[in-house]
Amino acid sequence: MATAYYSGSATVSGIKGVFEIFVRKLPQDRSYLVAAGLEHVIYYLMRLEFNDIQISYLRFTDVFKNVNQDFYKYLKKFKFTGTVWAVPEGTIIFPYEPIARIEAPIVESQIVETFTLSMIIFKA
Repeated sequence: MATAYYSGSATVSGIKGVFEIFVRKLPQDRSYLVAAGLEHVIYYLMRLEFNDIQISYLRFTDVFKNVNQDFYKYLKKFKFTGTVWAVPEGTIIFPYEPIARIEAPIVESQIVETFTLSMIIFKA
């Protein structure tokens, strides 16, 4: 998805991607959850970069074989420039209540979405 956004006009037009993290369903016999893992997300976002080995690996995977070569230059210089809102660690949360919201240029938000969701959300 990030390569599709990069190849299109989204990169230059300033289109933002926004996603919220929340749980839909609580585990059985639970009436609330406690927010945790947010510090790991912030740590990840502050330090996210792509090294030469990672970029080289992407270049040779089938799914990336037709990607615009400029995308790899973009990854080499990649830094997260978006904003994050999150409840404080330890906050009591309920279903459908936002735990965090990330807003960034669409390519950046697509790159960080999967990792971010996997750090915070679990299957109830």
